Amino acid sequence: MRPRIKVDSMIETAPFGSTGHLSSRVIFGGAALGAMPQERATATLDLAVAAGVNHLDTAHSYGHAEVVMNPWLVEHRSEVFLATKTRERSGEAARAGLEDSLRRLGVDQVDLIQLHNLVEEDEWREAFAPGGAVEALAAARDEGLVRFIGVTGHGLRIPAMHMRSLDEFAFDSSLAVWRMASPFRPLSRSQSRDGSPDTTVLVSLGTSPFEMREPLGERSVSFSDESISF
Repeated sequence: MRPRIKVDSMIETAPFGSTGHLSSRVIFGGAALGAMPQERATATLDLAVAAGVNHLDTAHSYGHAEVVMNPWLVEHRSEVFLATKTRERSGEAARAGLEDSLRRLGVDQVDLIQLHNLVEEDEWREAFAPGGAVEALAAARDEGLVRFIGVTGHGLRIPAMHMRSLDEFAFDSSLAVWRMASPFRPLSRSQSRDGSPDTTVLVSLGTSPFEMREPLGERSVSFSDESISF
């Protein structure tokens, strides 16, 4: 058992989508782990969790990053909300990618699987068609391989496409990027699985993103260079 790193946690938590999980406002993105040796990857994860991060985000496309998370998860799986992502749009490929991620991570279940960058029209239609990724991931959720399903994405088109996706399927979370120097229009009201209106915004400050989601009703979200307010 490795000695635990002790730091004073200053990271607040907030409800993550309709999952019921109180996620740290800073979510750890695991892509960089893929270029690290095991010892450094383990130390990085130890430090992140010691600082208060309780939500890890990886992806099947991150490859070796999921492999080096495996030994750390053996000891710490219960301490984190574990999310992965897929870029696949066919049901068969999405299912295969999820199963591969589970094998790499060494877990029987992830908390969240996300359809990443679902923005192009042909990909969107394939994902939602019979036999598509959405249907396959919903089946995987029913089988207990994953607890929740979400959507993520980058670019100025993604918020509107998220709204379209939310109208089609009751995703548990949605992440969209906003940067201080970029124009942005907050996601408008949508319906969560339990029917309550909610909005999700992923705010990325430099390379450290955090996600916020709460029922908004008719309220709006406003942003400035110094604050985020509801």
